[in-house]
Order: sequence, then C-alpha cells, then structure tokens
Amino acid sequence: MKKTEAVQRGLFDTLVLRFALTQCVLLLLLFFVFVGHALAADSAGQILSVTGKVEILRGKETIIPVRRSELLSGDTIVTGVGRVQLRFADGTLLSLYADTRFVVDEYHYDKGKNERARFSLLTGLMHTLTGHIDKRNYLLKTRLATLGVRGTEYSVNLSNSLHVSVDQGRVELANAGGRVLLGAGQSI
Repeated sequence: MKKTEAVQRGLFDTLVLRFALTQCVLLLLLFFVFVGHALAADSAGQILSVTGKVEILRGKETIIPVRRSELLSGDTIVTGVGRVQLRFADGTLLSLYADTRFVVDEYHYDKGKNERARFSLLTGLMHTLTGHIDKRNYLLKTRLATLGVRGTEYSVNLSNSLHVSVDQGRVELANAGGRVLLGAGQSI
C-alpha cells in the first residue's frame, strides 16, 4: 500500500507542478502582451522646448516634461505660468502659452495610411503650423466650435470666447450656427 501511495503522491506532485508552471507561463505571456502593447503605442511627437510650469497628464500619471519628452495619443498638456513647443511626427509645430489645457485626443501619422490628428483645446492660447498629415483628417475641437485646416498656420485663443486668426492657408470653423472659411490675414 505504501508503494501505491508513493506513486500516487508522485503523480499528484507532478500534476501540481505542471499546473503551476502552466500558470506562470500564462502570466508571463499576459505580461508581455500588455507591456508590448504599451511599448508599441505610437509616438505622436515630442517636446521641443519648455519654459516655466508645464505638465503632461497621461492616465493617472503626471509627467514634468523636458526637451525631447515623448507625446502619446491621449496626453493632456497643461501649462501654468509656462510655455511649451511641440513637434508632431508629421512635422506639425505647435506652441502652447500660459494657462492652456490641450489634449492629443488621437494622433496617428503613417504617410497616407489611416492618418488622424484629433486635438482638443479646452482653454488657453495655441499657435500652430500644420505639417504633412492629410488635412482632411485634422480636427481641433473646442467647446465653441471645431476647426478643420487646409494647410495652414493659425492661432486660437479660447477663454470666454473663441478667437481664431489665420496667418497662412485656410481654416474652416463649424458649430451649431453654421460654417465659415477663413483665409490668410483673416480673424474671427
């Protein structure tokens, strides 16, 4: 009887060990899937320069950016008494001034394949010179209107009202009141 019990105990131990190893392998695979996904996140761009108080909110994390800090889709950039200049993957240059809150809602640049640039200006002042991304897939949302661009350089100031000024190219503003197209040298 003792020999049979020992054999059964050995089989049981072998099964427990196999189960534990299988669980470890599955946990490692899940870990690499999630870490790999996080590492594969597309870089939207990077910080060119920072002065004063600026933060990047990424999920539950608050990052104090420095030159060459990476920007990702979903990042919120908040300036206090500060200023930040950003360069996106397509070459778009963007400056955010003091007391501005700007969100990179969704950004993907792939030279013509599923490109998308969706931004939100929640408050504050920004100035941008758009890059190579397909302008039909570029959108800036504010609480008062949305802006589409047609290859351009423009500024937006959002506080109690919205002020848009176009230096080059054209900007289309749209809201419940209708649409208006602004050209170089025009403001609304």
